[in-house]
Amino acid sequence: MTVQDTILGHLIGWGLPRRHEDAATEGLGFLLHRYPAIRDRFVALLRIAQPGLPGDLQFATHASSGHTDLIGRHAEHPRVIVVSKFAAALADEQPAQHLRELAGESPGLIVFIAPEWRRGHLVRELGERLKSAGLASIYRRPGTPRVCTP
Repeated sequence: MTVQDTILGHLIGWGLPRRHEDAATEGLGFLLHRYPAIRDRFVALLRIAQPGLPGDLQFATHASSGHTDLIGRHAEHPRVIVVSKFAAALADEQPAQHLRELAGESPGLIVFIAPEWRRGHLVRELGERLKSAGLASIYRRPGTPRVCTP
């Protein structure tokens, strides 16, 4: 076993000791790639939130615009985007850029992982950005936006 075969070795070797959100995203990507049982359970949870998602999603991290996202693909097409938001502000193009990345693939899902204390503010900010982008936002559960096109 090499140092890169452990989650901490992977994260430290990748240079993320002070980039907590990227480290969390990379760590989740490592677990989903390395352990099929964890990936299968994660996909099952995603399918509860978005029925119709394929069960054979494959996950890999993707760095863009100064942050790292986790992308779930089916047959090379992005279907799920996972974004960690612990303390950092939303990037200028979030969530509109993610919606463009998922355009044409149905169903798709964007998941924001954030601490409980941040959830209310994040939901409001996402709602405002969706509204200003001309996208509708409907609510399935309190505090959980579901995006649909107008």
